[in-house]
Amino acid sequence: MRNLRRDPRISVSVHDLAHPHTAVEIRGTAEIVPDEGKHLLRGLWHKYLGVDLPAAKYDEDRVIIRVVPRRIIDVPGA
Repeated sequence: MRNLRRDPRISVSVHDLAHPHTAVEIRGTAEIVPDEGKHLLRGLWHKYLGVDLPAAKYDEDRVIIRVVPRRIIDVPGA
């Protein structure tokens, strides 16, 4: 996170497992947003595990890294 604060440029690549030569790359800047109340963590916990987040777990501070896209590059399969 220290590096993103110093230089917020970010690149995210997403590959399609069904078509390994197909991908998309998103380039942009990162916004660091505090996850007040751990809403994202609670939502993911509930969605994928089907239960509420235990109260005693994960008491550290959490952040959300939001990507603001500046360029999207589509790499079609060969």
